[in-house]
Amino acid sequence: MSDPLHEKKYRQQSVALLARAKINLSLCIAGKRSDGYHELSGLVAFADFGDRLSFEPFGTGEPPAETPDVQFELAGPFAAELATASQCADDNLVLTALHLYEQHTDFSLSGRLCLTKNLPIASGIGGGSSDAATALNLLQEMNDDPLAPQTLRQIALQLGADVPMCLMPAAQWVSSIGETCQPVPDFPALACVLVNPHVNVPTGAIFNQLNAPVLSADNKTKMPDLTSFTNAKSVLDWLTTQRNDLQAPAIATAPIIADVLKAISQDKNCVLARMSGSGATCFGLYGNEAEAGEAARRMAAGYPEWWVVAAKLS
Repeated sequence: MSDPLHEKKYRQQSVALLARAKINLSLCIAGKRSDGYHELSGLVAFADFGDRLSFEPFGTGEPPAETPDVQFELAGPFAAELATASQCADDNLVLTALHLYEQHTDFSLSGRLCLTKNLPIASGIGGGSSDAATALNLLQEMNDDPLAPQTLRQIALQLGADVPMCLMPAAQWVSSIGETCQPVPDFPALACVLVNPHVNVPTGAIFNQLNAPVLSADNKTKMPDLTSFTNAKSVLDWLTTQRNDLQAPAIATAPIIADVLKAISQDKNCVLARMSGSGATCFGLYGNEAEAGEAARRMAAGYPEWWVVAAKLS
């Protein structure tokens, strides 16, 4: 911990980072631990689409130099929904990440911090977790004396079980409650379409609906024996043998998810359709980006009330 009497350090630098959407390509739940968390395992990849976090230092004289502070702003298509979902502005994980980081260092921000919310809220693609991890990465990038990686991971875990994996947004195996991560080397890029029917699905409610067994030594999670893939086809072949254990309880909670999966799977070029995380966002995997782009246009035209985005996973 830094000395509270030590003068804070500020850096006049504009920074903007992409908070990539986290896609659970597979998600197996082993059981519920005594602390209430669920042990899981699966393959995670990140889209080249997501929220955007930007920082702009104050201009001369705003605010007064002796009282530096951060002005937090929300923008983007889902800003109003996020503001409504939060009881107050301080609920946002980005600000929580900033405060926790400042407790471990004498570095601080002074300026405007803007979160452009491009991802649907409570949609199973790690928007809040990715936002928090991106905030930590932004602070690390600006800090001339960044925190040690292990300390950063400890802060990330305080913010949520999914946040550590989002610190390095690239394909990885995850296990335990999600904080144990192993990168997948040379992961081939996958073309996909993301679809959300504008239905919020609270993660806690889905886990409760799952009614998972009590975790035992016989069903604890572990990393898969497979550590890498040779090409995109090998990923797709392996995924056809996997599942998302939260998909059924999510459909029971929000039946429209089944409609989304049916619409994606019936697209002529879709190779595999599945729900991500606890829903309601679903994804379709395609042979190439051109096919995914065409599918996204067809889906958006056929279901204009849904959120549809073509993306590349890596």
